[in-house]
Amino acid sequence: MNEPPLNPVEQKVASLISPFEKFVESQTSTGLLLVFATLLAMVMANTGMNDIYQTIIHVKAGLIFGDHQFKMSVEEWIGSGLMALFFFVLGLELKRECLAGELQNPKRIGIVLSAALGGMVMPAVIYYLINSGSSFQEGWAIPMATDTAFALGALAFFKRKVSKELFISLTGLA
Repeated sequence: MNEPPLNPVEQKVASLISPFEKFVESQTSTGLLLVFATLLAMVMANTGMNDIYQTIIHVKAGLIFGDHQFKMSVEEWIGSGLMALFFFVLGLELKRECLAGELQNPKRIGIVLSAALGGMVMPAVIYYLINSGSSFQEGWAIPMATDTAFALGALAFFKRKVSKELFISLTGLA
């Protein structure tokens, strides 16, 4: 079924959005962005630029509707907003694989679920054992949430050389 032609305003909007959509759809680009942002944050946080870094991550941004405000710091937007979006998209990808992809076979689901359980429990256990008795032991859930984002970002660089099953299994680990 053919879609109706776009009016001039829709064409202009499409021309503005199209490059952004292509960038987001390219997993290599998003992987590069993740690595670049991580390296930049690490350099800024651990050098003489720490004051600038702290200022940036504590800037409040949000939405204001009349008397109602929804503001969070940049750090909170990244930690809560972007990570929630990341796991939402990851969940949609996993659902698609279960309904119409590699995970339609119940045997494959069992393997992915087993790997997912190990992928959740082991980083948390290792973190807790290393930090047991210190004030940092409460952060045991952090490695569970962040390792998958970086692993998928790294795999995106090698997407053509990595089997789809590995990518799907890692997605299941999330």
